[in-house]
Amino acid sequence: MSALFRKIQKAEFSYPSWFTPRVKALLNRILVPDPETRILIKDILHDEWFINANSADEQVTPIAGPGTISDELTEASVPAPLDHITIKPSQADLDAAILEHQDEINSDKKDKLDGGLKVMNAFDLINMCGGMALNRMFQSNDEKRVKRSSQFTTTIPAASIMTRLTGHLESLHCDITIENSSKVKAVLQTPKGAVGVVIQIFMLAESLHLVEVRRGKGDIFEYHRFYSQLNEQMKDLITPSHST
Repeated sequence: MSALFRKIQKAEFSYPSWFTPRVKALLNRILVPDPETRILIKDILHDEWFINANSADEQVTPIAGPGTISDELTEASVPAPLDHITIKPSQADLDAAILEHQDEINSDKKDKLDGGLKVMNAFDLINMCGGMALNRMFQSNDEKRVKRSSQFTTTIPAASIMTRLTGHLESLHCDITIENSSKVKAVLQTPKGAVGVVIQIFMLAESLHLVEVRRGKGDIFEYHRFYSQLNEQMKDLITPSHST
């Protein structure tokens, strides 16, 4: 997780092979972590590549129609400016770009075969950790005091996590619904009605998983009493110093 955050902070990324040097030069000035040194919009609008690209978009190909031969000859004799020619990537370029990210594609296919285990990217992690979460802006003070979800990381395989989770939930006399190999819903009957919880496993890396416990419907105080018991049971899963 820390490696992903470091890449975001340093703006570490790569370009497709068909990007021209001018495009890369402009993007290198845009994708800068420090806002003080990042290019301004007015500077982007005056960038040579940006101006030429917009000019090329404005070029309209003449449509054949009534006219004199001299008009056609005049139009044909005027060479089109080379700067306004839009270069599109060839099929070879597209294939090369796909090969550059073949590992990511294979990883996505593997995830689907694993029964829906979702791989979290850097933006998912930031949002979950609250760095970019905007939903708290629209919550009341009472809602903010109640923790809607909590997370912890573990190095245990996903299948083993699910086995232990269902065992813990059964020991607390919950009604369990297994959605897939990475998600389980549980309902506990309490004196104040049913309390629900949704537990989902995400893959962060080959040997690292994140487990999210989300509160469902039901009485808040009964939920926290239930969650305290469940949290005590789940201590065998939690990697030290990684629960939130």
